[in-house]
Amino acid sequence: MAERSTYHHGNLRETLISCGKQLLLEQGPLNVSLRSVTRAAGVSPGAPRHEFGDLNGLLAAIAVDGFDELIALREQAVNKAKDAAGRLRAVMTVYADFAIEKPGLFWVMIGPQISDRHEREEINKATERSYAMLERYVFEYLRSLELQGACTDELVQCAWSAVHGVSMLFCGRPHGPNPAASLPFNQWRDSVIDFALAGLTARGREIMASGSNGLAHKPAGAPRSGGPSKGLVLP
Repeated sequence: MAERSTYHHGNLRETLISCGKQLLLEQGPLNVSLRSVTRAAGVSPGAPRHEFGDLNGLLAAIAVDGFDELIALREQAVNKAKDAAGRLRAVMTVYADFAIEKPGLFWVMIGPQISDRHEREEINKATERSYAMLERYVFEYLRSLELQGACTDELVQCAWSAVHGVSMLFCGRPHGPNPAASLPFNQWRDSVIDFALAGLTARGREIMASGSNGLAHKPAGAPRSGGPSKGLVLP
């Protein structure tokens, strides 16, 4: 990549994040370093250390920015949907599309490149915001079917597992879609989402009929302690 001068006084942090995201799109996360980002930004190699400390800090900032972008895209899609089922489909569809369209960024957001990610409050909060959005629309969907008693963590985790699973299976590498995928992505994605909504409905009715609460239930918006299991990265 040719060197470029993009830095203007006062926006160093934003410039480095933007250049880092662009490098992730072009080269994937395995080729992103402090040196490559500063070269792309046209600043000195030591410039990021004051803002981010090290590469983990820069990647964490990029990951948080990625989650903010993902949430904003989901909100746009939700606003166009006409009913609860449409809003849940929108939240799940945008997640999968984001993973396929921006695999390098997605990999940094959910993968192991940030070695201390679980110690970084900013990433934990970003993942919780994204997961809470999915939870909100899973619960809204269940309530629209008069299955409010089935608004459990269990069903949110099932919905997340479905959409995250199809994203990872199709986008099986940090550099782009898996060439071994046997179905067109849109067909695979839509089928999995159909399957997930049918499963939420069926399992929700089972929970209501049995009077059980599935896995431990937290009301929408309640603080989360890190997700379905310790160390598991949420959408």
